[in-house]
Amino acid sequence: MRTATKRTAGIMAALAAAGFLTAGCGDNSPSVGEMTASAKSGVATASSKAGSALNGDESSGSSEQFKSPDGEDVTVQGDTLAKYKDAGGPDGDLGAPIGSPTSGPGGACQEFVGGLICDSNATDAQIVWGKIRSAWEGDGGMSSSLGYPTADEKKDGNVYSQTFQHGSIDWSGGAPVFHRN
Repeated sequence: MRTATKRTAGIMAALAAAGFLTAGCGDNSPSVGEMTASAKSGVATASSKAGSALNGDESSGSSEQFKSPDGEDVTVQGDTLAKYKDAGGPDGDLGAPIGSPTSGPGGACQEFVGGLICDSNATDAQIVWGKIRSAWEGDGGMSSSLGYPTADEKKDGNVYSQTFQHGSIDWSGGAPVFHRN
């Protein structure tokens, strides 16, 4: 996703250049000055988004306040906020946020009633919950040799599995099984 954001800046610049080539081709075509202003605006927006992505926040600094189970205001922001909303927000399976993100090596995780959302410089935001979360945290969590999650949990039959930067964890009712790369 971070690469796609960087590409947006390039695409915006290419579209602006194409606009310059076609300016004046019809009666309703914008002037060169209007095209220049539009191109500068598009490139500035794309560059801003690309800069945000490089800083680990593809949501351009967006943040929202939610009530914790204790009634405290908790901020959820950036990629974590986008993932939280995709998962249904406070009405989804994750429920309310419990507190601020906890930093780890190269990333952070934010706790919710039903699980964690973890995001790192090398991965997109992913949900970790249930037995896989317990196993991963027991192995060191963010400092585990597995690293950060690279995908949400998947279910195949009665087997739950989740991939991480350096392996995966499977669970099917017994002890979790670790697979390390």
